[in-house]
Amino acid sequence: MYRSLIEASRDDVESSPSHAVAAAGADLAAKIGAKVIIGFTAGGTTAARISRSRPPVPNLALTPDEKAARRMCLLWGAQCRV
Repeated sequence: MYRSLIEASRDDVESSPSHAVAAAGADLAAKIGAKVIIGFTAGGTTAARISRSRPPVPNLALTPDEKAARRMCLLWGAQCRV
């Protein structure tokens, strides 16, 4: 039920190629039954775009920047590693 509420209220305002790839990755992870989505990001934008899609699996964000990792810990379902 909660998932259907999220889907109904999802607002795809941003239509850039990078947002489309992140949303497609989140949808694909749900369809194939993936256990985690792993993304590499320098500043956290990739992780934020994936989290915006509210995937049903954890979003593992790998970054070389400790400051970015701290910011990404506030994202939906994100687990950050430096």
